[in-house]
Amino acid sequence: MNIEIRGRSGNVLWEGEASGLREALEIATKARANLSGAYLSGANLSGAYLSRANLSGADLSGANLSGAYLLGAYLSGAYLSGANLSGAYLSRANLSGAYLSRANLSRANLSRANLSGADLSRANLSGADLSRADLSGAYLSRANLSGANLSRANLSGADLSRANLSRANLSRANLSGANLSGANLSRANLSGADLSRANLSGADLSRAKGLDAWRTTPLLMLRDQPGLIRAYKLVNAAGEGPFKGGLKYNIGAEISVAKWNDDETEQCAAGISLATADWCIKEWKIGYRVLVVEFKAEDIVAIPTATDGKFRVKRCRVVGEKSLEELGLVKEEKPMKKL
Repeated sequence: MNIEIRGRSGNVLWEGEASGLREALEIATKARANLSGAYLSGANLSGAYLSRANLSGADLSGANLSGAYLLGAYLSGAYLSGANLSGAYLSRANLSGAYLSRANLSRANLSRANLSGADLSRANLSGADLSRADLSGAYLSRANLSGANLSRANLSGADLSRANLSRANLSRANLSGANLSGANLSRANLSGADLSRANLSGADLSRAKGLDAWRTTPLLMLRDQPGLIRAYKLVNAAGEGPFKGGLKYNIGAEISVAKWNDDETEQCAAGISLATADWCIKEWKIGYRVLVVEFKAEDIVAIPTATDGKFRVKRCRVVGEKSLEELGLVKEEKPMKKL
């Protein structure tokens, strides 16, 4: 039968005899037809052979491309949100700037693929091969990358906030400047990974392998400080910790705990949580106070790896309170002029 492949604006991109749309695309691809901007939303293209197809800017949203062979395909700027690409072969494909939010790419082969600037938010990439792929500047917030192979991948500047990277292979990956806040990196392999300037606040690094704490945790310097060390404690109006309460931090009081958690892969755990001034400023709310505390290096029980400013001690003394005006959190109220 005669099949037409049309663009999103309705223009005919290719026309010919084929048994169906899948075969038509395979024939057009083999003939090196320009299928950029093709409208293929919801199409069933499972197992299609589309090596080096030009589908840049094509609308493939919700399409079934499971098991499709797309070696070196050109899909730059394509719309693939919600598409099924599970088990697809996309090695060396160009997906730069593509829209892949909520797409299923589980077990797909994306080795050496170009995904720079792509939107992969909430996409399922579990078990996918992304080795040496270019994901620089990609948006991967809340994506599922559990068990994925990202060895030597370029993730510089990528947004991986709240992404699931548990058991992922990130060995020698470039994560410089990446946003990994709230990401699950438990049991991930980070051997040789570049985490310079990466944001790991709130990330789960439990049982992660190969993480070099000295390159990601500047606060380790606290362990080498002599004598009394000063830091800050954020408290609520009642003088208690703002998140779990309990202990009262009164000026002049010595505070200590009998039990603490010294696991430095856990960002939040038992102990007295102290912090840097910038962390307190970031977490401050109206009614909160910032106290000055003193402790010794021997009182430190945990400086979490890649901490965003928090650490834990077993003992400290409250010696003062910071001015909220000095910290720029409130403005000094000027007296009203008399009329």
